[in-house]
Amino acid sequence: MNSIRDIVQRLNSARLQVRGLGYFRDYNGSRQVALPDDEGEWTGLTLNEDYVGYIRAAGPLTYLEDGFNSCDTRLYDVRQDCALVIWHSREQAANSIIEVAIRALGDVLMQSVSVDRQTILSEESMPENDYGLLKISFRIEYKYVGSSCPIDLCSGYFDACYDVPNCPPPPSADCADCISTDEGNALIEGTDGKLFVPPVGSSFDCNDLDNCENFTAVQALAQTALQPGDVPAQVNSDWNAVGGVAEILNKPVIPAAQIQSDWTQANNAAVDFIKNKPTIPTNNNQLTNGAGYQTAAQVTAALPVTLVAFNGSASFTGATAESLVYASPAIPSSAWKTNQVYDFRMLGKATRSASSGNIIRVYINTANILDTNQKLLHQSYMSSALLSFPNGNPFGFVKSLIKNDNTLTLDHGNSDVSINNYTGSIDSNNVQTGNLRKILIDVVFDPTVTQYILVTCETATTQITELRMLNIKEI
Repeated sequence: MNSIRDIVQRLNSARLQVRGLGYFRDYNGSRQVALPDDEGEWTGLTLNEDYVGYIRAAGPLTYLEDGFNSCDTRLYDVRQDCALVIWHSREQAANSIIEVAIRALGDVLMQSVSVDRQTILSEESMPENDYGLLKISFRIEYKYVGSSCPIDLCSGYFDACYDVPNCPPPPSADCADCISTDEGNALIEGTDGKLFVPPVGSSFDCNDLDNCENFTAVQALAQTALQPGDVPAQVNSDWNAVGGVAEILNKPVIPAAQIQSDWTQANNAAVDFIKNKPTIPTNNNQLTNGAGYQTAAQVTAALPVTLVAFNGSASFTGATAESLVYASPAIPSSAWKTNQVYDFRMLGKATRSASSGNIIRVYINTANILDTNQKLLHQSYMSSALLSFPNGNPFGFVKSLIKNDNTLTLDHGNSDVSINNYTGSIDSNNVQTGNLRKILIDVVFDPTVTQYILVTCETATTQITELRMLNIKEI
């Protein structure tokens, strides 16, 4: 039912503390809205946060149907225009409050919604304030469902019936035994506990009201409307309450204290059970190779290949025209890659005498000995005029080597320790004679057969030549 009582209760349940039904009354010569206090006494409107609004009758009761022609006519249905006025802090969003209020009003006929503050202040004769204001106009209908009309009070008691033929004149202003002179809804009791009828005219007899058959029915219907004491006192919700206004309905079930999950828990009802566990493979043959999968051989093949990796000590002591200091392991023909760039580096130390220098050479050869087939890759000359270090003078280089179809291209520039210079002749088939610093050479070799890298020394007196590192690695 959409009685005022029901609507206020729904608004209060939505936490909009609407305070009953308000009326316009005269206070100190001005027209103001009056509201009932907790004792049912009517007081002028005071805006505060104890409640946030009121409902006011915005017009007289009217009939839903015409056709009344005598005081015996039964009143089946009536309707009332009302206004819901709400004040709120300006930080609150009016749209959110309107949405809550409209849901609480239910299926009443909505007429308009206004947030025009100045208009609401004027229409409601409200004192100036700092609140945000909104006003919702709506219409409620009191409908009867039954075999007989519950209201047969003479239609003259309501404003809308004054023009109906054969209606008695409206009540007199001094008729106070059975009616109230308060303004407002005719189905709500006035301050004196009597039904309201506008005090217009002077020929109405209060006895007519008592003689009407439906006076008791009308009075009973008035009792179902909202009374000042009908709004229950608000209390804080109590999680533990099992009844009353403090009870919280539809509480969620809060699980017990959380515990750590257990991978081995097999009971699916246990709180530490893990659902949808993945199967962990115990052998890689249980896996399916995906896109871009590479085998171990493919990974190995993609890694840089080292042709020579010597890190240790290989030496020769003595005086000789040329002697072998180091011969690398065999480099198979399959190890070379065409157009591949290699990092080529060597490091060692050698002694020399005041009368004799020392020449260190690096060859590539098809045998791991010196013969007539070796191809010279590098030559360093340690002059006898150099400052002598007690443990030997260092020699070495770092350079790039490029393998072409059947040649090795390498750079002699900036590759020797600064005390070493190229002198004399390097194989005239490969490079020009003279100082060989910063010269690119192409060494012709046969990449289809196994090759070796050889390191030699040449000195006229007994000297020590020691190789400590020789590396050739793909870049």
